[in-house]
Amino acid sequence: MSILYYRQTSTADGYNVLAKRAASAVLGLSLALLCSTPAQCLSYAVFDVPGAENSDAYAINANGAVTGPYTNAGSNVPHGYMRDPLGNITTFDVKGATSGTAPNSINDHGVVVGSYGDAAGMHGFLRRPSGKTVSIHVPGSASTVATAIGKSGSITGYYSDGTGTHGFVRDPHGIMTLFDMPGATSTTPYAISPNGSVSGAFVDSKGTHGFMRDAQGMLTPFDAPNSALTWAFGINRSDTAAGYYRDKGGHFFGFVYTASTVTPFSVHNAVATYGQSINAKGSVTGYYAASGAIGGFIRSANGTIATFAAPGASATQPYAINAKGVVAGSCVDAGGHHAFVRTP
Repeated sequence: MSILYYRQTSTADGYNVLAKRAASAVLGLSLALLCSTPAQCLSYAVFDVPGAENSDAYAINANGAVTGPYTNAGSNVPHGYMRDPLGNITTFDVKGATSGTAPNSINDHGVVVGSYGDAAGMHGFLRRPSGKTVSIHVPGSASTVATAIGKSGSITGYYSDGTGTHGFVRDPHGIMTLFDMPGATSTTPYAISPNGSVSGAFVDSKGTHGFMRDAQGMLTPFDAPNSALTWAFGINRSDTAAGYYRDKGGHFFGFVYTASTVTPFSVHNAVATYGQSINAKGSVTGYYAASGAIGGFIRSANGTIATFAAPGASATQPYAINAKGVVAGSCVDAGGHHAFVRTP
């Protein structure tokens, strides 16, 4: 059994630049300062988990702590790590995991959630800063994946059983609420806000759509204009969601959804734009494809888009942005596949 990553690093149009690959790992930390003016000085930390062949950064909290999976040479089995704001890395595996540990999210208290596999199947997990882990499993399910954790400790994710894939919210006391979008064969939550609202995607007879679920359980479906597929990967405390969609012509665009309105956007001259995360200020990060290159972007709340690349990288794929505008993600350079943190 292989562990399930919830991040969609393979995209339907073939831009699969950050798939696992054989590469020589460059261990340690690479720091770079890029300044056009003192007021615009950026710092990058490109890093690897010591001994790892591939390192990814999927989430970052308000304090700058990062989490994600890594793999060792010759193996596709993922392990977890947490990198603190000073750059210290702690690796971990859920006790009893035989087919991998894959972190997906970290909250401001340093609690990490994700998924792991053992002989009984796939389960979610919660890891406290003390190192103690708690298994999360929906009773009767074949598999459970925890995708995100909010500041209060509420967790969202999805589970599968004989009838399909369904969503759940687990409150800080461990009480689970299960839910489906009406008419859906698959409901997949990806993000949870500080106030408990959830965003994600669902599939029904008409296609794939975005959704929001507020803290009281109200479900709201939505679609981007002329879309064939819509995924909402991020949500902030203002209940503004972000993600990407594929139109009926097969092109990918980012979007912001707020107050029942979907606002599409794309990076200039890009053939595809993928929104991944939105922070409290309404800034969205993600990645784009243009002329065979893959780069990162930040879209501010006023719609201005700035592109960027990790130093020396041939591909840069951001996954998360915190309230301070610090971005975390993955990149590829001549030395291999690394994680990075970009600080404004």
